[in-house]
Amino acid sequence: MDNGFLIYASGPDYIKQAYLCGLSIERFNNFPISLVTTDDTYITEKIKNFFDKIIIVPPDLNYRYHISNRSSLYFLSPYENTIVFDSDTIILENFDKKWQELYDQNFIYYPTDAFTYRNVKVTNDFYRKAFVDNNLPNIYTGCYFFKKCNESDKFYSLLKIVADNWPEFYKIYLGKDKLNLPSMDILTAITDKMLKVNSIKQKSFFKFIHMKNKIQDWKINANSWLDTIPYYINDDSELFVGNYKQSGVFHYVINDFCNDCIIDTFEKL
Repeated sequence: MDNGFLIYASGPDYIKQAYLCGLSIERFNNFPISLVTTDDTYITEKIKNFFDKIIIVPPDLNYRYHISNRSSLYFLSPYENTIVFDSDTIILENFDKKWQELYDQNFIYYPTDAFTYRNVKVTNDFYRKAFVDNNLPNIYTGCYFFKKCNESDKFYSLLKIVADNWPEFYKIYLGKDKLNLPSMDILTAITDKMLKVNSIKQKSFFKFIHMKNKIQDWKINANSWLDTIPYYINDDSELFVGNYKQSGVFHYVINDFCNDCIIDTFEKL
């Protein structure tokens, strides 16, 4: 099968994150990795040589979350079967055995559960009230899979329409939740609610660790988990946060996690 990983990043900080994400993928996985970006100004020769392909797209000027470009990744992917990661993630396991299962059982797949760094399923809806209030599928877009086929064409064509016209779809599907900024999670959930595709899936393929503060159920009020709990990566590429070993897809959220020391560690590995 023609399998590959895809990361979207725009701007120097996110390009740096995408490189770290790519390094972590390469540490555990054997398939090619491509980058979609709006500008190659910040791509060094080292980064250019690292990625299998670098795909340049026009700037997404309307919103800081780049929803128009991010909703187009299906059409931009050079692979028949693609796993997409947010740039602010690192990958801590081998996915080789998942590809065939994903291909056989899904034409798209998004995780619908997230976990704390202590491996506890997130039930706190602090960031998800719009999903609960409006009965939207609890979709996370920090990592997902698609294969090129007619069903996926239909899903991502509709997602692009929803993303490009998000205020109108928010009025229809969000009811009393007056959100002023677009969210890829919500836009994808709206698309799925219309087509009833991912929400019927039961099996979990990705362990998605989400490091947003309010879902960790801490007793303290912290602005950044980096200031609250220690973390380290050992010589076997194992990440420990507060002495809990992490696995799967680690969504670190806080940009400062992606520093030269972490990058240097993965480069050496």
